[in-house]
Amino acid sequence: MDVWNRPQMLERMMGDEDLARQILATFLSETPSQLESIRAAVAAADFKAAQRLAHTLKGAGANLSSERFRAAASSLELACKALEAAMIESAARQLVERFNELSVAMRE
Repeated sequence: MDVWNRPQMLERMMGDEDLARQILATFLSETPSQLESIRAAVAAADFKAAQRLAHTLKGAGANLSSERFRAAASSLELACKALEAAMIESAARQLVERFNELSVAMRE
């Protein structure tokens, strides 16, 4: 599974490079605070908030054609829905790892 499929993302954006750059810049600048919000929600056992945030990031991953990031966000969303505390913590850590690898790939 690829970290990021840039050609597929550009296809979704109808080849608009400017739009792609804007969306990437927004994703890279806003996602760290969303991940911090997830961390805080998990620490406070506010799994509904963590689930909503994970759902949002899942959509972002799909729109950016990053199946690994999308899958990690989906795993967190499902773990929150199931109220599986151990799985939630693990999935939240994995989502941060997937964001880190994705942000490196997007900057290359």
